[in-house]
Amino acid sequence: MNPSDDIQRIQQVYSTTYHQDPQDRSYAWHPLNPVSIYYRQAQERALAALFNRFNLPIERMKVLDVGCGSGGFLRLLASLGASPQNLHGLDLMDYRIEQAQALCPPGVNLRAGNAAELPYPDGSYDLVSQFTVFSSIFDTQLSTKIAAEMGRVLAPGGYLLWYDLRVGNSKTTRGIQRDEICQFFPQLRLLAIQPIHPPRAALLARRSYLLAELWDRLPGPKKTHYLALFQK
Repeated sequence: MNPSDDIQRIQQVYSTTYHQDPQDRSYAWHPLNPVSIYYRQAQERALAALFNRFNLPIERMKVLDVGCGSGGFLRLLASLGASPQNLHGLDLMDYRIEQAQALCPPGVNLRAGNAAELPYPDGSYDLVSQFTVFSSIFDTQLSTKIAAEMGRVLAPGGYLLWYDLRVGNSKTTRGIQRDEICQFFPQLRLLAIQPIHPPRAALLARRSYLLAELWDRLPGPKKTHYLALFQK
């Protein structure tokens, strides 16, 4: 597979498998589905702890979210005090940018595009983020190019935020381990990396948030995602 073929495959997946009826609350990632709520809240708690640990000045940072989807992370940053004018998002799929435009506060900068060719100058952003972008990519050249582009638009001293799968499936996603994450960004310094979300959390969340939370706190289960922070 080459980069252009993989981009077409990703577009196909997000036009079918992940493009669900917005009224269908049985879809796991509908915002009112218990699974979606559990992961969103667990992710936000982990992000808040990371931001506090390194005292990131979110309210003053210029941010680019690569693969922004419907703008969930950008909306979170706005709720934490970031200026909408400082928030930028790019996604491969036009319909996801349309969703983000409808949901994000006025002033957030959104555009459709290919992350392998980011349309922004060098050193433009204080924080560059990606959420489950790389796990959707099977072509190594494409992953490497996107990582290089993220590093290019990051300002000196700026931060790169990574949230992605360490356990994937063979059809639409792949897992990415710690060593490979670090290899993507050799020019950056790893500040923190932690596994989050226990296996079968989705199943438990459908039954009880309390069960899911208790399972998350147990030391044994191998977590399904990595959350990491780098600095340039």
